[in-house]
Amino acid sequence: IMPEPWFTGEISLIHQVDLSDPANMEIVRTLRVEGRYLSARAIGETVRVVINSFPNDLPFVYPSGPAAEEFAEEANQAVIRNSTIGDWLPSYTLFDGETVVAEGLAVDCDRVHRPAEFSGFDSLSVLTFTFGEALDSGRGTSVIAQGETVYASTENLYVATNVWIPNDLWGVPELAPIEEDYSTAIHMFDISSDGPAD
Repeated sequence: IMPEPWFTGEISLIHQVDLSDPANMEIVRTLRVEGRYLSARAIGETVRVVINSFPNDLPFVYPSGPAAEEFAEEANQAVIRNSTIGDWLPSYTLFDGETVVAEGLAVDCDRVHRPAEFSGFDSLSVLTFTFGEALDSGRGTSVIAQGETVYASTENLYVATNVWIPNDLWGVPELAPIEEDYSTAIHMFDISSDGPAD
């Protein structure tokens, strides 16, 4: 399965393999999700797959210096006004063999959360599957944040990432080095039930 030629981001593939005949194992279903696979955890019959997705091809403008900040801000506000939810959230395509059986957004809008503090423009998604059932779209939950490191207990799933804290880049004297600050953001998902993460 190949990504569409216009999509330049990362793609994660989740395969369901039929193991009933060990001599003739085959992939029966495939879920293709926009984004980078981070990790997965299984507790009992429930599987959680964590994927980090960056917004699709939004033409943001970055200022080249202090004089360009106002122009960049206006251009970026126009990009946001003209964007759709599909530009921000990852999409999925579900294949049964070679046939597309479903496609759409990997997470419904009412399952997308905003962190208390800015943590990036990415969608950090937790997809939920059940062993023994046909692979589906993953009953996703997302937070608008980046993710890198995954840990899970039987009750909660945690995803940590380094968050860049912007300094006043243009207020620094010309000869002074620009120091970058980072902090660690930790996002907690409730996985105590076998339903979607909360």
